[in-house]
Amino acid sequence: MSIIINVGEIQIQNKKEIFKMFGLTISAIVATASLFTTIPQNSMGFYPMTTVVTDVNYDTDEVTCTDFNGNDWVFTGCEDWLEGDICSMIMCDNGSEIIYDDIIISEHYDGWFDGWKKY
Repeated sequence: MSIIINVGEIQIQNKKEIFKMFGLTISAIVATASLFTTIPQNSMGFYPMTTVVTDVNYDTDEVTCTDFNGNDWVFTGCEDWLEGDICSMIMCDNGSEIIYDDIIISEHYDGWFDGWKKY
């Protein structure tokens, strides 16, 4: 079965050619649209931070950690945390350059450091 379609000077004679032309047309439209479309980028960044647990308050269920710059970070969930534990955290910079508004995304136990007070 042959279908003949005349489009300008292009003559399409079968279904395969029709679908091929349709696919090429759609691809060209999508490619052209993607050139003029921008995807908004997430302005927030994530980074790791290593801290040492400096206080565990079971009454408020808060763990206080101190990084090596002297900044304190607090999260809830005392579970098995002890003073002197090394705590690795994934932090979100909250889209700003200052550290004081950063958010703790997750925290993980990384061992125990006996010599923390020496340094």
